[in-house]
Amino acid sequence: MEKLTKSLNFSKIQINEEPALKTGNEKFDKWFSKKGGMVLRSAVYVSGTSGAGKTTLMINLMNWLKDVSTCIYEREVEAQDIKEQTSNVEFLHNNAYVCDIKTHPHFNDFLQELDVIKPKVLIVDSIQAIAMEDFINMTEEAACNHISQVLRQWVRDNNAVLFVIGHNTKEGEFAGRNTIMQFMDAHIDMVFDKKANTRTMSWGKKNRKGPMGTLYYTFEEKGIELYTLEEWEARTQERNFRESFIKFVTNYVGASNVKTEAGEKLVSEYNKALKAINKSNDGDKICSDILSLMMNLSDNHE
Repeated sequence: MEKLTKSLNFSKIQINEEPALKTGNEKFDKWFSKKGGMVLRSAVYVSGTSGAGKTTLMINLMNWLKDVSTCIYEREVEAQDIKEQTSNVEFLHNNAYVCDIKTHPHFNDFLQELDVIKPKVLIVDSIQAIAMEDFINMTEEAACNHISQVLRQWVRDNNAVLFVIGHNTKEGEFAGRNTIMQFMDAHIDMVFDKKANTRTMSWGKKNRKGPMGTLYYTFEEKGIELYTLEEWEARTQERNFRESFIKFVTNYVGASNVKTEAGEKLVSEYNKALKAINKSNDGDKICSDILSLMMNLSDNHE
């Protein structure tokens, strides 16, 4: 009698097309995956330096997703602290939910809430806090593994997306890197460079669902603003151009021959007019006014 194999023939394996959940922010969607959006049933680990804005990014994400339910389980601070921290983000929908230590004291309480809300995106901040507080009979590594497995299974069963926020070590690496990442499809690394005053988010060494690109971002009055590398370089060059132009004009006037009557008048009128021009906070207007001033002074005194 012929024995039947349970193995699958590679050529006959069917690929399940995983749909993508679009946030409505085109730059974020394009950066996130080849499909253009967050791939459902996927899990993403988020880590970063102090001041990078991990939680702030997640709140902005929840705000973008106006057509589906989202939920964040915040164990680092209370719900009102999150709202105060991100008070510039104005929610225009009622699909975003926040759970904290007061509303859901234990991880298992949060799991029960998930079955009620059924969010398309769930966010946990942070996995280490839950591991150390709720699973004291386990090692932190074992607890993180358990939490990751349970959450990963939930998003698979419910066709959702998971974000897990984690701590960084003093050396700048994210804690538990050798164990937690086993259960993750991708890793977002957020960095705040204090010296350069820049914030970037990039894919760490893992992203099964898309490219390995980088986005720059700033926190503005109405939320987070994203920039591609090309846009950021253009933004920086524009700022440098204004500064270089003003410096050039200042050096040009400083080199004028003040020993002549025309030179004395040029410098005097330039310094007087410059005081009024510098009262503006608009860099583009300052450059335009200085250019007009120099054209007039050149016509009158040279």
